[in-house]
Amino acid sequence: MSTNKPISRRHFLAYLGTGAATLVTAASGLDSLLTGSGTAKAASSLFDQETPVVTSGSLAGKPVSTDELTLPGGFQYDVIAAYGDVINTKGDTFGYDSTSAVFLPENGSRVKGLLYVDHETSSPQWAHGSRSEGVYTAGQINSSLYNQGASVLEVYRGADGRWRMDTASPAARRITGLDPFELTGPARGAAAVRGAVQVQGTLGNRTGAVTLWGTVLTSEGSWDGTCHDAGLDPSHYGWAAEIDPADPAFKLRKHTALGRFRHSGAPMKLTRDGRAAVYMGDTAAESPLFKYISRGRFDENRGTANSDLLTDGALYAADLENGRWIELTVDAVKEVLRSPGLDLPHAVKYTQEQLQALFREQADVLVHAAEAALLLGATPLGRQGDAALHPLDGSLYVSLVDTSVHGQILRIVEEQGDAGASAFEFEITATGGPQSGFTSPGHLAFDRSGRLWIAADVAPDRLLRSAFRRYGSNGLYVLDLKAPAGSGVTPFASAPVGAAFASPAFTPGEQTLFLSVQHPGAASGEGTPQVSSWPHLPGSTAPRSALVAVRG
Repeated sequence: MSTNKPISRRHFLAYLGTGAATLVTAASGLDSLLTGSGTAKAASSLFDQETPVVTSGSLAGKPVSTDELTLPGGFQYDVIAAYGDVINTKGDTFGYDSTSAVFLPENGSRVKGLLYVDHETSSPQWAHGSRSEGVYTAGQINSSLYNQGASVLEVYRGADGRWRMDTASPAARRITGLDPFELTGPARGAAAVRGAVQVQGTLGNRTGAVTLWGTVLTSEGSWDGTCHDAGLDPSHYGWAAEIDPADPAFKLRKHTALGRFRHSGAPMKLTRDGRAAVYMGDTAAESPLFKYISRGRFDENRGTANSDLLTDGALYAADLENGRWIELTVDAVKEVLRSPGLDLPHAVKYTQEQLQALFREQADVLVHAAEAALLLGATPLGRQGDAALHPLDGSLYVSLVDTSVHGQILRIVEEQGDAGASAFEFEITATGGPQSGFTSPGHLAFDRSGRLWIAADVAPDRLLRSAFRRYGSNGLYVLDLKAPAGSGVTPFASAPVGAAFASPAFTPGEQTLFLSVQHPGAASGEGTPQVSSWPHLPGSTAPRSALVAVRG
């Protein structure tokens, strides 16, 4: 494989179908996956021949809980990279707890390109080691920070059909909790971020979404523990960070205009008048859904210079009861806080006096976006796992991981289909549980036929217990949105013990599905017996998170 031919941004954007149309997160999808006969058709799909599809009864009726990645008959997977694997000639290694995957094909290729992969956490048991007398050493802290962030891999499919890394590629690299990031937007240099214009690293990276100009927005989700352990300022984390996998010289940045919270998902589309709109979930237990709209308009000819659209715009939060987007401004927050005897939302953990001291300028609203949104009447939702845009109608789907025990899929339809609208309608598209055949929806992805791929996110300490026993290990499900309620879900894959899948991504032509396998063996804590050895690689018995390629 060539190691010096860059991926063409023009071809990449053509593949994603941007122009003036909707851009949906990372990939296209699987063509005609499920048919009425319960078989998978070949044509231009993931499948090389007609193969049987696992039915909902066979998995839901007999839970799968083996220490293996289980697929329907006729499918196999390649481990492209696992935690600790060397990814380039500098000796950089693949990070821990791989989450979302984004495939950027080289000139539209189906068999080679770049893979961007997020790394959400580190692990005291398998990565940076346990505390000594309650304290981490400097080396352990560096290891924890290094193993979070992201990996960029160059990958190709060989003549034998297997996917591999090209470790000689100059594009292959790590972005970690040790690298400098520039702050942009209204909170840059503000008192709320302690005057910072540049911060150290990116942490808790949960989902990556492609921008209209071909870079990646990565969502900083859970950063609290690492910040505490490493002595880092928490106001420097919880942002949407921008990375260009195709250009190592692109300046790493965090966009404060998009707000600070426990980000999850950042799909982007154009408003009717050409502005960039970004939808963002929040993984906190009682936090709203957010939307950002740029003031400037997208110009395809500007390429990555369009990044400045994310430095100046308006941040909104969803009020589901009234079907409206609430703009988050410091003047509006101050007005609410002047009300005597204010009945504060349950999730706001400050007194009224503390909040009056906290919200002085717009930067404070952005740094404390969830609190500002709730004060202004936004709807607190359950823990949001991900957000994805439907490729055909542009509507927004949001996963609520544990609402009503087994979770829900929420659909937002904006007025006249315009991402710039201030009004919307919503519906519950699906509710997890025995009636639907799936549980705990986390990461989401659409195929180009409009089927929704759902990665279950049952916490390791709840797997195979009580209400979750019937579902076995965390699965990957396909939801046919056109099917009658309760009949459209088909299990596709089952994760190893203690693991979960994250953010499926597809190649053009849909012959390959990329999946991250998170934290296998997570059910075994320090001092308890090891419960997983996946991916069972030669010379290693420890469980290792990994990126795999599934093929028919």
